[in-house]
Amino acid sequence: MKNRKSLDVIFHPQSLAVVGAPQERPLGWPGMFGCIRDNGYAGRLYPINPRASQVEGLKAYPDLVSVPEPVDLVVISVPATAVPAALLDCAASGNRNVHIFTAGFNETGEKEGIELHRQIEEIAIKNGLNVIGPNCMGVYVPSERLATWVMPPKKSGPVAFISQSGGHAQDFTGYASRLGIFFSKVVSYGNALTLDSTDFLEYLADDPETTIITMYLEGVKDGRRLLDVVSRINRIKPVIILKAGLTEAGTRAVASHTGSMAGGQHIWDAFFQMSGAV
Repeated sequence: MKNRKSLDVIFHPQSLAVVGAPQERPLGWPGMFGCIRDNGYAGRLYPINPRASQVEGLKAYPDLVSVPEPVDLVVISVPATAVPAALLDCAASGNRNVHIFTAGFNETGEKEGIELHRQIEEIAIKNGLNVIGPNCMGVYVPSERLATWVMPPKKSGPVAFISQSGGHAQDFTGYASRLGIFFSKVVSYGNALTLDSTDFLEYLADDPETTIITMYLEGVKDGRRLLDVVSRINRIKPVIILKAGLTEAGTRAVASHTGSMAGGQHIWDAFFQMSGAV
């Protein structure tokens, strides 16, 4: 119930802050802040940058504590070494819903990244933060004009997409629109620090805007919970899953991408047979 309320706010935010909004728009990809602005997000938008007084005509704030209100969603787009401090700022300012775009944590397999992951997990759990990510693109909700990538379809539809990969979230939604398929909500959740695929599944089961749930999975924290949730939801809404990492090369790829343990072919064959998912 707690996650459901939090996710409802995350998917329908009336206010949003971007930590690491650049003073000048970068060349090429416009970044998290630029994408959110370009896609027409209509809520209250707060750029966080201690070196800027304004960002793209909006008043900038040095930190979240300085923002005049707690916001519904904080997007963190700073170097990995700065993410622990950004999460502490979230906790100090009463912001509980966080999307960490930044990569460079346990998916690297390197000592520094693994230690940073341990630090941010400790901060998130201690302070009750609801974290999407790290290492992900976050949420896309056409009805809210909320997206963190370039030129997503503006039309809503009945399909939801839960994707461990940010690239797939962006590319599949664009490709599907050319086939006449549109989405209610899309979430790219990356390394699944505190919110995992099953949390989004349980939310979407009761989402009136969603009638079909699709997923791209690399690994999962709690296989038993996933089996139980998919088996239950599949009776009322079809669940379609693209499972990555079923070959030796695929297992290596997902481990380096989101730090996931993929699981063997026979395990997933049994999962699909038992759950009824496609």
